[in-house]
Formats: sequence, structure tokens, C-alpha cells
Amino acid sequence: MEVKSLTNERKRTIYFLVDDDGKVINSVYNYMLFLLRNGKKKNTVKTNCYNLKLYFEWLQISGLTYKSAVDKKSPTNKGILMNLTAFKLWLKYPAMRDNVISIAPVEAIRTDSTVNQIMSSVFGFYNFLVANEEINEFPVYTQMRNNSRFKGMLSEMVLKKETTPRSMLKTKEPKRIIKYITLSEYEKLFEQATSLRDQVILALLFDGALRVSEVIGLNITDLREIYKNKVFITYREDTNNPDAAVKYYSTGYIFVSDTTRDLIIKYINEYLSYIDTNYFVFNMYGDTKYQPVKRNNIEKLIARLAKKAGLSKKVTPHMLRHGQAVLMLKNGARMEQIQDKLRHKSPVTTAEIYAEFDEESRRNAAQTIYDKENTKFSPDDLSLDELTEWLLEEDEDE
Repeated sequence: MEVKSLTNERKRTIYFLVDDDGKVINSVYNYMLFLLRNGKKKNTVKTNCYNLKLYFEWLQISGLTYKSAVDKKSPTNKGILMNLTAFKLWLKYPAMRDNVISIAPVEAIRTDSTVNQIMSSVFGFYNFLVANEEINEFPVYTQMRNNSRFKGMLSEMVLKKETTPRSMLKTKEPKRIIKYITLSEYEKLFEQATSLRDQVILALLFDGALRVSEVIGLNITDLREIYKNKVFITYREDTNNPDAAVKYYSTGYIFVSDTTRDLIIKYINEYLSYIDTNYFVFNMYGDTKYQPVKRNNIEKLIARLAKKAGLSKKVTPHMLRHGQAVLMLKNGARMEQIQDKLRHKSPVTTAEIYAEFDEESRRNAAQTIYDKENTKFSPDDLSLDELTEWLLEEDEDE
């Protein structure tokens, strides 16, 4: 099994799967095409294709096809749920076999989160086949009643009972712990960066809260209003810059601090004025001079600076983005403001990620709210005009 890709004249890339004889697996190709036509990003399609490669490899090992694995009438079928459960087990413990019990503890090679992601690709593939009438059904969901913990006296008389489909094969994942760097840790990183370009990269990751793929994808035109502290995030298909991406197509713009603005202007004047390139950050030396920076090079840069700065924890580029969000939260920013900075689709996403980042900070944030409440003057001491003015100010703050 092998994942292949093709890029057309419009620089649209499609990924597909070929078998050991080099033949395209049409069902997977059609599903990838479906994902692309429905606006899924290149990296999302690529991830789904590699996930399905794992599934088809397991099918081959198990003597199954993608159809017989879910066909109740197939003589090789042990049952749909049994087959998919066996695939899940193989994902975590590929060396294990159904008829062998290991005495020694076996370490999983994939996390529950990764396994769930792979299973989600398989479910999406089969749901597509059902909708496309290639297979009859894919019964791996159970209908869960909403608010099932509470049952009132009239609950059985409700005509329309809302339900939510829930996968019976999804593994409960441990609660995520947000990893981030503090402002002081960021300043230590920045001090170790001797190159102006590296300082700009750090500033965009922390102060701009950009993803590393978004920094890599910046063109000079995206800084056209930097004098207003504005940086545009633009989605582009660029085969020469494969690590560039804008997650969820969250294009738009962000504002940076005056310090970062001045740093970027200095970088443009000193580095970009005499170079014929559209890329904003690029390699400075070697055979790839003036070509876009690769993701792994920025990851190595951050790790190297963290080591020089004496930071004990392993630092990744995304921890700088998280650090900005946590800094905003600690300083009283509303969740909608953090959402706007991070360009999340929903404040719920932001809240789920950052609401439980740090017990001490949560406690301090709560205390800060109450401290502010306690220092507000009492309306009882005001005249009617002053009270009206105060209430109007409060409304504006909302």
C-alpha cells in the first residue's frame, strides 16, 4: 500500500491510495475527491488518506476487503464490531495476535487520541460509502438520549426525543493539559535569538499567536498594513511552500504590539528591501537560500533557543501561541477576545482548550474578578445623574 498525490494546473493537490500492484483503490480516491470538493484542506485530505492506508494494510493482513469487513453475509466476517475492535487493537499493539496472550506488559505505539482520529477517518469513509450506496449500512453508532441522566415524570410522554449518534468504538481520552510558555520564558527565548529573522518568527508565534504553518505561509503583501499593527493571514496553494497552511481556512488579520510592529518594519527594511522574493521568512544560507523555511527547521530553532535559555521543559512552536492565550486570560481578557486573537471558529473551542489550563491561575483569575467587584464604588453613594453615567459606562464595557 502506498499514498500517492497529484497536483493539477490550479495547484490543487489530491491524495489517493494504490495497492501493491500499483492500482488505484477507487473507493478511497472517490472519498478523497469528495473531501476536497467539500472544502476540506489539503492536509486534512492527506491525513485521512494515510489513516485509510493503515486500515487497508490491516484488511490485507486479516484476509478481508473493505466490503467484506462490514458485510454480515461474508463467510470471513467475524462481525462488524469485532472486526473494527480488532483493527483498533492492532493500531495500538500491532505485534499482538488474537490467539496469543502476552505475559509481559505491552506498550501501545499510538495514543488513544491518535487511534480515535484514525477510527474517525474509517467511519467517515464508510459513511461516504453508505451515502453513495456502495454498501447498505454501517451500524457502529448508538443513539444516546440527550440529558439522559435526568428523567422527569413526563419524560416518556415526550413526542420528540432528541438523540445524538455516538460511536460505540470511541475510546475515552485523558483530559488534555495545555502546554504553554510564560511571558518571562518567552523573553528568555527572545534574548537568545541573535538573528533579526528569528526574533520576528518568535514575535509572530507569541505576540501574534500565529501557528507555525501560518508564519511560514506569510508573504510580504500580508504585511502591507504593518504600520497599523495589522498582519493578514491569507490561504494560498503553493507547491514551493508545502509547510504553509491556514487551519480551518481561518483567514483574516490579527493585531500585534508596537514592539513587534517596529521589529517587523526593521526586518523588512534591513532584509527584504534588496531581495527579490515574495516570502516573508526564508532561509538565509545554503542551497535553499531565499526559499521558504521548513516547519522542522523552526521546531529545531525553538528547541535550540530553549536549551540556550536554560528552560527545563521541552518547548514547541505551538506553546508560544498557547502562551499568548494564557497571558491574555491571566490579564482579564474575555473569551471572545482570545477567540478573535486565535481565530477559533467558536468561543466554545477556546474555552474547552484554555478553561482548565492551570489550577493556580484559575484560582487567581477568580480572585481577581472578586477583587474588582469589591473595589467598585457603591451606587448608593451616587446621584441619579452619576448613577446613569456609571451604568452607561458599564453597558459600553459589555
